[in-house]
Amino acid sequence: FRRVLFRSYKPELETKSTDPLWWEEDIIAMRIALANNQVVKIPNAFPDPERFSLEDQEWTTKKGFDQDNEEWYERQVCENCTDAFNMEIKKRKNLFQNLLMNRVRVEHFAGTRYTKGNYLDSHDDSTQDRVLTIVYHNTKDWDPKCRGEFVWQGGNGGKRELPSYNTLYLFLPRNDLSEHSIDRVRCGERFAISGWLYADDISSEYLTMLHNFRWQLENQPGDIWDISSGTDGPKSRPSTRDEVRSWYEGDEQEEIEEKFLEEL
Repeated sequence: FRRVLFRSYKPELETKSTDPLWWEEDIIAMRIALANNQVVKIPNAFPDPERFSLEDQEWTTKKGFDQDNEEWYERQVCENCTDAFNMEIKKRKNLFQNLLMNRVRVEHFAGTRYTKGNYLDSHDDSTQDRVLTIVYHNTKDWDPKCRGEFVWQGGNGGKRELPSYNTLYLFLPRNDLSEHSIDRVRCGERFAISGWLYADDISSEYLTMLHNFRWQLENQPGDIWDISSGTDGPKSRPSTRDEVRSWYEGDEQEEIEEKFLEEL
C-alpha cells in the first residue's frame, strides 16, 4: 500500500440515505465476518434488480494467460453494460467506507457471461490498492446440472455457491487466503457483475481487519504475546495449519511429552 494512516477512520459527512438497504443494519456482523476471512453473502441485495439485467448485450470472448503462458480463464465480457450497477455502488459508497473503515474509490465494474466451456481458475484478487472484491450474481433459474459454481477456498476448504439472482458477495482480497474460482460451465448462460473497491491510503482499522485471520492461524488464541518477539508472537516462524489444528484438538501437550521422552 502507498501509505498507512495510523489514525482512526472518520466517516464522511453525508446526508443519510433515504432508501437504506435491508442489510445495512448488519454492518458490524459483516465487518467481523470479513475480518474472519469469510465471504459475506447477501441474498435479495438490491431493489428492482431488473435494472442490472445483462441479457441482450454484446459480448466479447476473452482468455487470460499466466506468466508461463498457461490459460487460466475463458469468459465473455461486456464493458458498457453495467452503468446502473456502477451508479448503485457509487450511491452506496459511504456504506462501504463505513464497512471497511477506510476511504475508497469506485471504479468500473464489468459484466461477465459464462457459457458452455467457460471457466475461471483459482486466484486471489490481491493487488496493491484493492480493498474489497464485489461479485453480483445476476442469473435467473439456474440448472445445477450446468455447474458454474463460485468456489471459495479461503483457508477452510472449498465452499461452493451456485449461480443465483440478485445475490451480492463481498470479501477481502488477501494474498493466498482469498483463493476462488468458477467451475467450468456445462450449459446455460451464467451472468454476473464483478469488480473491486480501491484505496489510495490504508487506515489502521482496515489493516487490523485484513490481517486478523492470518494472525489467528499463526498465533494460539489465549496465549501471551510478547511484543518484542515480532508479529509471530513467541514463535520464530509462522505456525503450520497442523499446529493450529492441534491447538483446538488439544493434542499439543501430548506431542510435547512424546518428544521429551524420545530425547531421553
